[in-house]
Amino acid sequence: SGFNQIWFPPYRGLLNHCIETKKNIFTPIPLFLRKDKTMAMFNDDYFDDEYRDINDLLIEFNKVKHGEPHGTISEDDFEFLIDYFESNHEHENTQLACEIATTLYPFSSSLFLRKAEWLMDHKKYGQALKVLDQLDEIDPNNIEAVFLKSDILVEQNRFSDAGAS
Repeated sequence: SGFNQIWFPPYRGLLNHCIETKKNIFTPIPLFLRKDKTMAMFNDDYFDDEYRDINDLLIEFNKVKHGEPHGTISEDDFEFLIDYFESNHEHENTQLACEIATTLYPFSSSLFLRKAEWLMDHKKYGQALKVLDQLDEIDPNNIEAVFLKSDILVEQNRFSDAGAS
């Protein structure tokens, strides 16, 4: 087959999908890396048109990173890049992709959540809480943000604050 199976850890953006499909959110989600370095959720050709080539995205990201003229990188492309950088343990690029994404898409709940999750995973709790405060301004009814904020407060042993949020 033209695929190598790789695994990405799930993230909170999949919470609704997991609830609807009754899947465990902590179960790794299989993705397949095609020989041309693009990814697909399933081992078929149905989704071929939905994914940009990772090399093209990396070229565009590097142009943005260096302040060069660049093409459009969509919200979904940024989420894909963040996943790619995380899976390859490229922490600096992951953080930079989160920063650029939330700057270019200041009303994207999913990108702010991704940024806060990354900050939490790297024990930058204060910064993560600030990002969640920004998210609360643009999407005050986002339940995933409430869960993440509670998780952060529990990690900080601020149990009474976690219960109040």
